[in-house]
Amino acid sequence: MTENLFGQMAAKKDDGFDEWDPKNIAQLIAFLATDDAADVNGQIFVVFGGNIYAMGGFHPVGEVHRDHAWTPAELVAAKGELFKGIDSGIPKFSFF
Repeated sequence: MTENLFGQMAAKKDDGFDEWDPKNIAQLIAFLATDDAADVNGQIFVVFGGNIYAMGGFHPVGEVHRDHAWTPAELVAAKGELFKGIDSGIPKFSFF
């Protein structure tokens, strides 16, 4: 029903990589299930194609990019870059 909603924006790249494929999110979930991500708690992520954003409120606080999907092992290797400058643990929560 919505497969043509985004028109050209939703088209596969020339190399066949589908930015809209749910498998792109599945790889982040698989990474989060590894022992290497045991210290990642309470984080919000946005995934679009090969772009993964670690969010802080309504703005990204860390990100990694590529023109194809990530694997959990590659996310383990990129963990330092994704969480660069922030703690990967439970974020501070306060209204004051």
